Amino acid sequence: AAGFQECYNVAGGFEGDPDDQGHRGTVNGWKVDGLPWRQR
Repeated sequence: AAGFQECYNVAGGFEGDPDDQGHRGTVNGWKVDGLPWRQR
């Protein structure tokens, strides 16, 4: 894809869908799946 060697599609996005209270990061997504990330 346009010269990129490694491309990924993150199903659910980074923080995912909101839960019943409207909070993200608890239902699905990159963070919930335990994939590596860090906040800078």
